[in-house]
Amino acid sequence: MVWPVKHATLILPFVSIGAILVACATSDTGIADDQPATEPAPTADTAKLPPASAPTQTAAPEKACVSTCSTDSDCQNSCPSVANGIQCCDQNTKKCFATSQAQCPAPEQDAGTEPPAY
Repeated sequence: MVWPVKHATLILPFVSIGAILVACATSDTGIADDQPATEPAPTADTAKLPPASAPTQTAAPEKACVSTCSTDSDCQNSCPSVANGIQCCDQNTKKCFATSQAQCPAPEQDAGTEPPAY
């Protein structure tokens, strides 16, 4: 079949555009599908930065009980606080102890001494 020249000049641009589209769609990019993409190289500014460090936290000093006590307040002012309780001084041993009571217990009388006179 022979086409008249008039029809060939109209069809030729469309055939050319179609050929270009097919060529571009099948062109090889040079990167294999199974290869991972690479990270860009660091710039001069970021290559010199040191790694970020975690902020340091200063812990509060731990309270320590006095070595010997004479009153409950000696222990309450020096010992660590007790959850749902209080620090007290044992009058016999002169050492602090923790109790879960709201108030320190009354000092116990030594079984070897007589109670005070009334």
